[in-house]
This record gives sequence, C-alpha cells and structure tokens, in this order.
Amino acid sequence: MVRLFSYYYVIAAILLMPLSASAINQKGDSMTNIRNIKHAIQPLQTLVIEEYSPAYQDQVGDLIVTVQTAYGVKKPDGSPITIKDQPDLENIANFYQQGTYGPGSFLIARKDSIVIGTAALVNIGNQQAVLRKMFVCKDHEGQGIAKKLLHSLVLWAQANGIKEILLGTIEKTFIGAVGMYKKKYGFEPIDKDKLPTNFPIMSVDDIFLVSSVDKLLEKFA
Repeated sequence: MVRLFSYYYVIAAILLMPLSASAINQKGDSMTNIRNIKHAIQPLQTLVIEEYSPAYQDQVGDLIVTVQTAYGVKKPDGSPITIKDQPDLENIANFYQQGTYGPGSFLIARKDSIVIGTAALVNIGNQQAVLRKMFVCKDHEGQGIAKKLLHSLVLWAQANGIKEILLGTIEKTFIGAVGMYKKKYGFEPIDKDKLPTNFPIMSVDDIFLVSSVDKLLEKFA
C-alpha cells in the first residue's frame, strides 16, 4: 500500500506542476515517462513453464476441474466431472512422468506461484505419446500460453525419442481447440479403431488426432 500510494503521489505531483512553454511542448514526452514509471513500479509476473512437482498438485487439480466445468465437460451419465473421476491427477508423477511404457512429461505454466496452465504427454511406447490435460485458465486464454506449453512438450518429445503425438478430445465441447490442432499444427484425424493398443481412451472422447513430431517442429520453426 505504501508503494502504491507513493506512486500515485508522484504522478499527481507531476501532473499538477505548473507547465512552462517548453514543458507544454514536451508534454508528450512527460506522459511517456509517466507510463514508463508505472510500468517499472508494477510487480513483474514472469511466465514460467516447468515440470510438475507435488507442491502444485492441489492447484493443478483445481485448475483442470474448473476449466472442464466452465466448458461443460460431464461424465457419460451427465453428471459434472470431478477430481475423483480422474485418478491420473492423484498421482501425476507415476502416471505421466514415470509412466508404464516409459517416461513422459507433465508441464505447468505459472505466474509467480499461481498455476494458470497445464499440458502433458503420456508415453505409450513405440516412440508414441498422447497429449493430455491441455488446459489454460480462462482468465489467461488468448495469451499464447497453450502454444508455449505445446511447443515445450514437442521439444521434450524430440529430446526423448518420441516420433508421433496423438490426442483424444470432445469435438463439440472443445471445437476451437480441435480446429487449432488441425489448422495451426497439422494434426490429422485418426479413426478410433486405428489407435495404438496402449492409447488411454477416455470415455468422453469422440475425436482423435495424430501428428508427427517432425511436422510439429516445422510448425514452431
């Protein structure tokens, strides 16, 4: 509060000072300086993308369920989806980072200590991985966070010998995301009966997509 008060006191003092003729001519520069002062004083919120750690488990679960609820994701019986319906979120390290068929990745995007986005790859063997849990807090949509998360996962895949990335989602619910995956990143539809044996199918998924890591790297080049 002291810092904020001091800032507005300084700005008020500048604005109320009598202006000479030369000062009036330099009014534009003064206002620019004021904006620069404001920018410099505001606390910085640097976006950090990093591997998940247990300290963020509760935040990750809350974020994902909140976004799912906002988009109307429901269980097959029509009831709201909860954290208990997603056992993978109860042990992220084992399910994603260690994996059954090889190591995977679970990334979080945070500003300061607040988680605002997630994205994960499940290693299913045979140099393939499945994109899961791609969610961004609605207040931070449109800021390129999903793109940065996906790019980070693609780089991880390249470094860890993954050649192909697949995903399943709900077409009507996430129609915008489906369009983005197809048009912007070159994902192509794949029939459900042609999915790899180890693909972890979710009961609510009704569309499946696939892309090579090489193609994705070209899109991010």
